[in-house]
Amino acid sequence: MASVGIAFSGGGLPALFSALCALDALNFTGLLPERVITSTTSGGTVGYALWINAGRRLHFPNFSFDVSREEASKQSHTLDRPLWFGKILNPFGALASEAQVTHSGSHWWQHILERAASSYELNFSSLESGSREWLINYATLNKTACPISLASDDTYPLARESLGLEVTDSRSRSASLLHRISDAVAASSAFWAARIVESPWATATSRGMLMEVGDRYLLDGGVVDTSGIVALLRRQVKNIVAFYNDNNDLSALNASIAYLFGLGTVTNDMNSLQGPALSQVFPTNLAFETLNNLTNPELLRAQLSPVPVVDNSYLGVRAYTLSSLLILSNQRSERFLHSFQDASIEAHLSHEYPNQYKIGMAPLGANMLCAYNQWKVRRHENEIRHTLHTGDTLRHFDVSERGSPLHHLVV
Repeated sequence: MASVGIAFSGGGLPALFSALCALDALNFTGLLPERVITSTTSGGTVGYALWINAGRRLHFPNFSFDVSREEASKQSHTLDRPLWFGKILNPFGALASEAQVTHSGSHWWQHILERAASSYELNFSSLESGSREWLINYATLNKTACPISLASDDTYPLARESLGLEVTDSRSRSASLLHRISDAVAASSAFWAARIVESPWATATSRGMLMEVGDRYLLDGGVVDTSGIVALLRRQVKNIVAFYNDNNDLSALNASIAYLFGLGTVTNDMNSLQGPALSQVFPTNLAFETLNNLTNPELLRAQLSPVPVVDNSYLGVRAYTLSSLLILSNQRSERFLHSFQDASIEAHLSHEYPNQYKIGMAPLGANMLCAYNQWKVRRHENEIRHTLHTGDTLRHFDVSERGSPLHHLVV
């Protein structure tokens, strides 16, 4: 059994920036173990890829609570950190309006990601996986099942026969369905594919845009497991810290967590389509307390220890006992926002902050989302350290080359 794992969920840009900035904060505080398995889905996958491949060149917010809105809105950089961490906002906004990408076949999404990576001075096709083990989650769907029909609760009744979760393991890529890191990143983040396979018209007109391997289409990993936790349970990891950063208010849409406990509720057409029966890996009696803690504005985290893991043949999970599970949510924290002296910062944030952005966000939103994740890591540092530190030597990189992103943001 592996000792420790970290999961970064899907959830579009909020998940991307939250993963990127949480990783930077974990790195600075020395909380990343030398031996850890990281599991990522969708936006969390892209965030992790950027941190591994460009992290040393990225400039992150370094705010004090007396920062002005003007300063908090800047796309800051320095000579030794020449790239603002949120540069991906610019190419994504431009590419979304390029009609020609819809006519460039199954590689159109790789084209967008290539353009986005180039803003960080990266070659997307040459992405590296880093020294730590990385599990990249994506879903597969039998071609013959398309278009699929969803039930009234947006679950897919034929999931057992047609829909599955695949993982590319950076340590054993030759045994994975997708061998190249860039291909796995593209599949993991293909949020748009669900809308094609769920519509007869879109399937008929846009099937050629879908990524495919053999007799299966590749879909965003969140279609089966938004959380990224399942891949770690497959490996029977003993201690897990999960950053849940979905771009939906957890108080309004909690299926991606609730289904892990077998709790029935309504999902949407992009998350955990297999429903609660096929998703359950934890006892149902733990569901309500977990969800309450994740949405309680004074907590916004759930700590479970020990946790029975139940057999789930559909997801490839075998029963064992998880020593510790710490889940941090991305719900809005008034405590964090009210700590800033400049009240205009909160007043000028989009109503979508922090977890309901669908396509883009202003630099102020990106910076405040980043600062929020730095603050969360510092606030829960003892719990994170207790969960992840199991005797391995802790280390961090490049601290001497940068200022602290956290030294002003005291909890």
